[in-house]
Amino acid sequence: MKKRIFSIAMSVLLMLSLCGGAFAAGGTSSQQANSVIAPKASAYLSSYRVTLTPKANHRMAIDALVYGTSIMDKIGISVIKIDEKKNGEWSSYDTLYAIDHPEFYQYN
Repeated sequence: MKKRIFSIAMSVLLMLSLCGGAFAAGGTSSQQANSVIAPKASAYLSSYRVTLTPKANHRMAIDALVYGTSIMDKIGISVIKIDEKKNGEWSSYDTLYAIDHPEFYQYN
């Protein structure tokens, strides 16, 4: 049980670590000289995070938060891929799509 939770947690963390960050700065050059450039996830996302919590009956809760750089019409997660490690090998365990989980998006 613990190995399975650990495997799933590690696979989600691995997926998130593969998402590279970008740096964005706006304003005039004098404003840029007096400010710190904050890291951005993309031109549209300011940050995101995923939290995994073990639950009863070999289940796991996945909590994901996505923050936009401004007010968005739609923001969220389109797909969550879950891998597991068995006998030292990683393989696909499940894939969750927003089309099947409307709670993956928020609308303004």
